[in-house]
Amino acid sequence: MLLSFLSALVLAPSSASASVRTQWDTSPACVDADSLPTRVDGLLAEPPSSPVRLSLGALAHDDAWQISMRVDGLPQPLTRTLRGHDCATLTEAVALVVAVQLDAMAVADAIPLRAEVDALEPERVPEPTPEPPATTSPPPATAPRPAVLEGPASETPRRPQPRPRVQLGAALAGELGILPRGGASLELSAGAAWPRARLLASGLASVGPGEVTQALPSVGGRFALLAGVARACGVVGRSRFELPLCGALELGDLRGRGTGLERPRTVNTAWVAVAAGARPQWRLGRHAYLGGLVDLVVPLVRQRFGIPEAGLVHLVPAVGARVGVRVQWRLP
Repeated sequence: MLLSFLSALVLAPSSASASVRTQWDTSPACVDADSLPTRVDGLLAEPPSSPVRLSLGALAHDDAWQISMRVDGLPQPLTRTLRGHDCATLTEAVALVVAVQLDAMAVADAIPLRAEVDALEPERVPEPTPEPPATTSPPPATAPRPAVLEGPASETPRRPQPRPRVQLGAALAGELGILPRGGASLELSAGAAWPRARLLASGLASVGPGEVTQALPSVGGRFALLAGVARACGVVGRSRFELPLCGALELGDLRGRGTGLERPRTVNTAWVAVAAGARPQWRLGRHAYLGGLVDLVVPLVRQRFGIPEAGLVHLVPAVGARVGVRVQWRLP
């Protein structure tokens, strides 16, 4: 009833001086700003002495709109944030918020009046159907009723599913347990982002200080890891804070090169590992996010690196970890 009343007010002629002047802080979207002065004037008994200034901002988030509004020209500035799916309803809500701040009593007197008028409308009582006169003749044979095929009840229209956004990211982390003395890793990723899920593919590179043998401290090796990563995440949280919980498969090359030898060799071995972790992140803007990462890495193949004359140089541990920071961008 309130929406129908507000819609009717839009058709009323506007006053000579509008009660509100609107401006956009973002690109105009969703809210019909041109009709707001007329809607507000229709809710007030008389226009205020001076118009107020209304600043609007519109942000599309998933399948809904978030409207931010600021009203200047009042004793104290007013800020509000509205969220909804229907732009017409959001336009009515913005007008109602502004009108209540200007003259709440006028709005309160106007809205119940419509309800009382509706209550006074008499209900139509159907007239009784006159009965046919009594007759002694036998009633005519009743013709069979045609069969009526009833279709299934119409289903409630489904909301359109949000389209995935392109996600690009970069992460820098410290490693423990993968290379002999720890290391640093750089990961570049790209994939698709839904409100509750992520599918990403990335490239990972790790380097670290070398290791020496116990038998000959002058002999050892240096190690590096190059791998491709496929990662899937489920997302907890919405809006400004998100917590993706992820599982990943890593396939690549773990290589070691001897040091302190006359003829050092480079050995390439297969790197196969699974990883699980959490990647909390905070939204900096519509497209940019800043977050961290904590991953546990379990190698499925534990490689051994050694030198015949000096013994074992490095054995890949059963569990490793990565802790770091990351940034990401989403388009569009």
